[in-house]
Amino acid sequence: MHCNQSSLSLSYGGMLSTWFRFKYPNVVYGALAASAPIYMIADLIPSNAFFELVTKDFDRVDPKCPMYVREAYVQLYKLASEGQSGLKTITETFQLCQELTSDKVKHLDGWVRNSFASLAMVDYPYPASFLAPLPAYPVNVSCH
Repeated sequence: MHCNQSSLSLSYGGMLSTWFRFKYPNVVYGALAASAPIYMIADLIPSNAFFELVTKDFDRVDPKCPMYVREAYVQLYKLASEGQSGLKTITETFQLCQELTSDKVKHLDGWVRNSFASLAMVDYPYPASFLAPLPAYPVNVSCH
């Protein structure tokens, strides 16, 4: 018995659907990869295109918001460069569970960056809680 199968998913799951279709075209008739970064992974668009869109999302709410974020990153790295006293300030400001060490600053940077990306991805007109409890329009809330 032969049945055509389709695969569909969103984001990372969409990437898996696409790869599944490429790997097993005899099994999967079609794949829908909604909001999956296929073009970025294939180097068909610049690798920073996603973060440009995230920035535009915040810019639409308040053109000063991206500037404030950039300034905060400058301050983060300035504090980190001050050694133990700066790292202690960062630890206290972010209420980290453990003292931040110089080798973990990039790691913190990634977490902060991904927080902005997550807010942009779930910028719904209603509260959502599947990533974390968020209000309606979390980008608007975070910029004001």
